[in-house]
Order: sequence, then C-alpha cells, then structure tokens
Amino acid sequence: MRSKHIISRLLGIIGILSCLPYMTHAYSLRQFSNKDGLSNSAILSLYQDNQGVIWIGSCDGLNIYDGNSIHAYNPPNSSKTLLSGNLINNFMETGKDVLWIQTNYGLDRLDLKKTTSQSFVEFKDNRFMTKSKDNELFTDANNILWVFTSNNDNRSYQINKTKEGLSLTPNHLFKHPEKLRWSFPEGQLVYFIDETYSLYEYDFNNQQQYFIADLK
Repeated sequence: MRSKHIISRLLGIIGILSCLPYMTHAYSLRQFSNKDGLSNSAILSLYQDNQGVIWIGSCDGLNIYDGNSIHAYNPPNSSKTLLSGNLINNFMETGKDVLWIQTNYGLDRLDLKKTTSQSFVEFKDNRFMTKSKDNELFTDANNILWVFTSNNDNRSYQINKTKEGLSLTPNHLFKHPEKLRWSFPEGQLVYFIDETYSLYEYDFNNQQQYFIADLK
C-alpha cells in the first residue's frame, strides 16, 4: 500500500516536471488599440528591427513599440510630412539606423539617426521588396536597382550615392514581351515566370535573359 502511494507521488512529480519546459516558454498576449497610443487601429504591416523595436504600419501613419509603450513615430525636429504617405504597407531594414518603408505614395528611406527621410515616388504602387547579400534593396554589382512587377512595368535605375543621399536615374535595361507572374533573385541572377508559364533566367552581368523551361 505504501509502495503504491510512493509510486503515485513520484508519477505526479514527474508529470509536473515534464510540464516545466512548456511553462517556462509560456507567452502572454496584449491587445493594443488607438486608446493605447496607436495612431490607427487598422494595421497593415509589422516589423521588428535588430534592436528589438517593433515598427507598426497603420492606415494612418507609422507607430513604434519599444516593449514598454506604443506611440506614433513623430521624432522632434523632423518634418510633419516625414514620410511620403500615411498608409504604411511594408518595411525593410538594410543597415544600421536605416529603414526602407513602402507607403501608398512611394518608397521612403528613413534615416533613424538623423530622423530624415528621402522619398522615391517612382515606387508608388505596392511592390515586393527583397534584400541582396550586402543587406541592401536588390541591386547588382554595377549598383543598379532592379524592380520587377506583374503589370509589365519592370524598371531599372542607376543608383547614385552622394553626401546628400541617393538619386536614381532610370535606364530601362530589362524588357520582356509578357507580363511576369513571379520573380526571385539568386546572386547575380533573377529567375522569373511569365504569364505563359515560361521559366527564364536573367543575368545581371551581361543583361541577357535565357529560356529554361515551359512549366505548363
């Protein structure tokens, strides 16, 4: 009888101990709204930077959460129209204190240290953003920014870096007769599938495209 009681107690202790790993990894949920400091409760995008700060894109501006409080991003001594638009659709961090932000009116390069922003209205529509191995928006070895879209509005820009910031000069290097469905970069190549479901490879070095396969 005593041995059965000891065994049952041991089984109980083992059961409790087996639950500890799950207990130590428990998460708590908090709900935020405009009552807590959000500029708008309709959220379009979220991003956590390498400092652990969470950036929140809403239908009415940019917000920031540092783990303690949440508030609209309005740094002192900055312009009231810091960003090109108030609909914050996407984020990407490409260097220390640099965020690229896609709004409804363009693509903005936000310098968090200087609290300044440079807007590129050429990228007004929603587009996918990806980074190169050098942690920049996708560019090739010749410092050309490439933009591939599904509406045949494919573009390329020569990037000019100055002390004042960046400037983009259109050069329209990529041409394809069909609209693209998907594209994905790999090194100095980009693979794309057009609306006829043909798979191509485009080489940024010689700026030539090569047919690979019919995927129909």
